[in-house]
Amino acid sequence: MISGARWTTSAAALCLVTTIAATASCRGSAQGPASDAKPTADATSGQGGGTPFTAKLSCPIPGRNSETVAAAVAYRAGPPPPAPCVGEACRTLIMTELHCTWDGFAPGGQALTTSLMHGQGYMQGNAGSATGYDWGTLANGDSYLSRWTETLSATAITGTWTVVLGTGSLQGLTGHAAIQCVPPGPTDTSESCTVTGTYSLAHQ
Repeated sequence: MISGARWTTSAAALCLVTTIAATASCRGSAQGPASDAKPTADATSGQGGGTPFTAKLSCPIPGRNSETVAAAVAYRAGPPPPAPCVGEACRTLIMTELHCTWDGFAPGGQALTTSLMHGQGYMQGNAGSATGYDWGTLANGDSYLSRWTETLSATAITGTWTVVLGTGSLQGLTGHAAIQCVPPGPTDTSESCTVTGTYSLAHQ
């Protein structure tokens, strides 16, 4: 996700920015329809059908060490806006693609082997916003695509995660979850998030 990236920049700006998604994060002004981004109350409470899950999502913070540099498929942060600036002109734009890991999310009993998080967003002062996609691949080769969003402040990173589609055994997969991340410190090399929600498979 981008939150890690955004905190690294913000820290640099504050003495730091960092993600994902996710994201990874700094979110851009381009966000999808509210219907895609907001989980329902049932989705985050584990009620209303589906399989409830609570998982840990970890994403590297680009540039923190050689491993996180390698984990960033792409990472771009625009230069800090010149002063004085007003409104959107004060935003630092960020785009990332990161290799992230999941612990505790195994749809259909298949563990996730890879998770490619793409994100884009912005940082402005201590706050930011980001949105992006998570392409996950299971041990059996089947995949899912989900959309995530994040909102960042100096003290919290929160967001949503919504399944868009699945392939193979995950065809017809649906899911919604809430994301809560711990803002990374200046020496952290990864961002850790708790993802809580429900998912359903077409054959369930």
